[in-house]
Amino acid sequence: MKIYKILFVCTGNICRSPMAEALLKTIIPTNKNFEISSAGTDAINGNKATFEAIQTMNKFGIDLSGHRARWLTDKMIKESDLILVMEQFHLEYVEYTAPFSKNKTHLLSDFYPEPDKNIDNIPDPYGYSLDAFYDCAILIKNCLNGFVKVLKDKELVVTDDHSYY
Repeated sequence: MKIYKILFVCTGNICRSPMAEALLKTIIPTNKNFEISSAGTDAINGNKATFEAIQTMNKFGIDLSGHRARWLTDKMIKESDLILVMEQFHLEYVEYTAPFSKNKTHLLSDFYPEPDKNIDNIPDPYGYSLDAFYDCAILIKNCLNGFVKVLKDKELVVTDDHSYY
């Protein structure tokens, strides 16, 4: 069975991308045909998620306290089947670093489920209030729901009972 590797990318890997990783892991069965991870274009390896990100994920019943930041490497890019980034800068960074990744790198906001709303990126909540982190998490979750719909349409998400998840 093919394992699809999905990589979320933001800047420091302490807010947006770990929240996206954690949220997607609650939406689709990662132990089946998906491996979900995150990294940052300017991350310091080993940094913890911010207090605000941890508190925000607690509201979703997710423990993010064990997260440790990872700096994005060429190996991660090569091994990923799909790279979902938070901002245009991240898209350009990944594609510049690894030109072969162009067809597998996308803005997470491209999956926002309401096409009439123009969502260009997932704003960085770093340095802002807990409310800004919660708003960011809701935006991420909405985009992930749109993303999962695409996976279902492509018949890539299946549960043990063979129903689509």
